[in-house]
Amino acid sequence: MSDDTKRHNEEKTASIPKADTLTPADRYQELFIAVQMGRVFSDSKTFVDCVPRGDPEDILEAYRVDVETRTNPDGNQRTFPEGHGVNAHEIGPGVVYKDAKVMVTAFPTKHAMESYGYRFETPDRTIVISGDTNPAPATIDACKGCDVLIHEGQSPAWLAGRPDTFQRFAAKYHTTTPQLAELAQAAKPRLLVVYHYSSVAPEEILGEMLRLYPGHVVVGRDLDIY
Repeated sequence: MSDDTKRHNEEKTASIPKADTLTPADRYQELFIAVQMGRVFSDSKTFVDCVPRGDPEDILEAYRVDVETRTNPDGNQRTFPEGHGVNAHEIGPGVVYKDAKVMVTAFPTKHAMESYGYRFETPDRTIVISGDTNPAPATIDACKGCDVLIHEGQSPAWLAGRPDTFQRFAAKYHTTTPQLAELAQAAKPRLLVVYHYSSVAPEEILGEMLRLYPGHVVVGRDLDIY
């Protein structure tokens, strides 16, 4: 590694707050930089990762050779031998996290594997996030007039141009804009945020939803505040 590269990586690392002062946004920044740099940070062991049942040991095994290579006496992470650690706990439907400010409830969704959406309840609002999913009655039940529903929405016109294999997959495991409009009318969120809409311009997705759905709807963008 060149001196310039080392200096660049050190500057990025220095910009990350210490673990005890991390906000949620800081944690995303830390994780993003870790991925970009191909590094594992010692503070990453403070992350809490909620995963479906059966996954943690499989993930650790999948990365075992990489971890051993990086943490051996000649590895580039030898000074952070526990940096790959994750405080993971397996989840199922129901409350998965609760403190004085927020309660997070998982509900089953319909994707290619065991998958969950999440309902976040705070003193001032309730937010529901679908994740990748086919329309699921549990999403409607989780929202029930929630303040914000964040849900995927695929354009039928875009899907029509995809290979048949993907179209069959999407029909089972994703949600089209007409399906989302129907689901949202039943869930009745105060605000519907459409995301995960593939290679379609945001204006196109918004146009489709405005024709299909009479409620308040926007297309999500990173770092927007609603």
